[in-house]
Amino acid sequence: EVDEDDFLALTAGEDPSTGHLLGTTHTEKTVRGFDVTCSAPKSVSVLFAVGDPAVRQQVLDGHDAAVAAVVDWIEHHAHCRYRIDGKVCVVDAEGITAAVFRQHTSRALDPQVHTHAVVVNRVLSPDGRWLALDGRTIKRDQQSLSRLYHAGLRAELTRRLGVRWCEPVNGIAEIRDVREDVLGEFSSRS
Repeated sequence: EVDEDDFLALTAGEDPSTGHLLGTTHTEKTVRGFDVTCSAPKSVSVLFAVGDPAVRQQVLDGHDAAVAAVVDWIEHHAHCRYRIDGKVCVVDAEGITAAVFRQHTSRALDPQVHTHAVVVNRVLSPDGRWLALDGRTIKRDQQSLSRLYHAGLRAELTRRLGVRWCEPVNGIAEIRDVREDVLGEFSSRS
């Protein structure tokens, strides 16, 4: 469970239990966090929407497992950059803080299983300082993160439900047995 006040304190750069500043003060130009969104293909969202309770749970469990793999990848690849004696040093950023918020509909209230993984832009460096993440990794690797999520989702739903897939396009594939007219029916935004 994410405590709203604690999470807001972290994104403000403060220790939620003490109120002490974690690193430097945020400014209007400071990035407080990164929203990594993992969004299931429309056919997966339709399967969730019309499936019986057991199928719905398997879809959510598969989605959550794929999201967890993405967050794990971010934690293993995230790093900080800072200067030591005038030289830029890059250090691993272990122990990221991320909150995941799963949603089941789009803004238009169509079925749309997706999760926002909000990664707080503060991490404890090996020398004890709180630093900002080097956000270039998350920004530049968005396509990699998307492909990791979609490959993981396909593997999970194939294993859990025996789902068959169309050929991926840009790393994203629809469930083979869901007709185009059904996808269109649940896609009011398009």
